[in-house]
Amino acid sequence: MKMVSPLFLAGLAALLSGCAVLETKSDPSRFYVLESPASAPSTAPVKPWPFALAVARVTLPDYLDRPQVVTRTDANRVTFSEFHRWPESLDRGVTRVFSDTLSGYLRAARVAREPSLDVYRDGVLIQVDALRFDGELGGEVLLRARWRAIAIHSGEVLTSGEHTVSVPTSGGTYDAYAVAMTEALDRFSAEVAARLRHTVAASVTGLPVPVSVKTQG
Repeated sequence: MKMVSPLFLAGLAALLSGCAVLETKSDPSRFYVLESPASAPSTAPVKPWPFALAVARVTLPDYLDRPQVVTRTDANRVTFSEFHRWPESLDRGVTRVFSDTLSGYLRAARVAREPSLDVYRDGVLIQVDALRFDGELGGEVLLRARWRAIAIHSGEVLTSGEHTVSVPTSGGTYDAYAVAMTEALDRFSAEVAARLRHTVAASVTGLPVPVSVKTQG
């Protein structure tokens, strides 16, 4: 029987000890979510939105399609944080918050998120393309996005717009950064809701049409 070298045993013990240390090492990663508000604020009573509301998946720039939180260091440079991450894809989080907030401002009773076009025939489909959604830690978060509202029954574009919202962060932390992003989505949703209320009406058949071509009964 071959004798096992004491030097080999010592090396094996050191290796196993190192593995134990690696297994118990704490993970420094932190995860953040965009939180939908409990209810959209209103300064005056408003009538409930008379149509079904469908919200398509919000599209984001490709550089935001990653789990790392993205911040901007100057006009042409961004940073990806390895230890500060989103637990869900950012486009899903943005769609969830935008849908909840927009439907709150409109007081919409029927809401579908990321639907097919025939979910609600009497509904309005909202499509949003974000051109930028990032900012500086301790600075401002900027959201610039184009959107359009489509009548599901006809495919007609009822109204559209582009809005830019900037929100200062309350501190130089990633927590404050996520809160500012949520606030930016809230303000953007308020802008879209106001535009929808002023530009979309019901036809004599109850289907949504642009205000300018509303059928008179």
